[in-house]
Amino acid sequence: MKKVFLFSFMVATALLTTSCGGGSKVNEAISQAEQEVAIVESPQLGKLPSLQMQYDAAKKAVSELMKVEGNSLDELSKSGEERKSALDELHKTYREKVIAEGKALDGKVIKVDFNSEYFQAVTATLKTHEISESESLRPVGVELKMTLAKPLPKNRYGGSVMWGWKYLDAQGNELSGGAAYIESSDPAMELEAGGVWTYTIESINMPYGEKGLKFETLSLNTPGI
Repeated sequence: MKKVFLFSFMVATALLTTSCGGGSKVNEAISQAEQEVAIVESPQLGKLPSLQMQYDAAKKAVSELMKVEGNSLDELSKSGEERKSALDELHKTYREKVIAEGKALDGKVIKVDFNSEYFQAVTATLKTHEISESESLRPVGVELKMTLAKPLPKNRYGGSVMWGWKYLDAQGNELSGGAAYIESSDPAMELEAGGVWTYTIESINMPYGEKGLKFETLSLNTPGI
């Protein structure tokens, strides 16, 4: 009986040690990242850019602390699995932080510039959404509600046209941008002056990390250009 108890205790201790080993490396990586990247409030995106940058720093730290090493395929495989497990744990930790910050930003109205020739008024609002365990840590997009000053233009064949947007810093420098087509079948193409066109810019197009820290104004391009 004593032998069975001693064996069970040794197995449990070994498992606990292995688990804590990966966990301690993750905690160490997070500690390093927190010292390297301070969490600050950005003009439009709150703490999201800082959290994204801190997560990148923590991933790098995990990779440096848990190098894939070994003298055999089995050892290399085990080492690689331990590092992957640590990176998964790290992603889960920052995913929770980012989702919480995204929810805090939901509904925030941000500054937007637009061409008054085509738009009477535009409202840009941050909208949060759930992100899966495998997705990048970008939980917010922008919902645009645009009151038209005149009908949207069609191309020479009456079909779809392209329009776009830019993310600008305080000096008006472009940080990033995106574009999309308004299809000829889209109800927006039938709107007259005074009609409201709603469009959501997906989260993948939002400025990331350091660029997000500088983001001040969303600028809309004239449809068709």
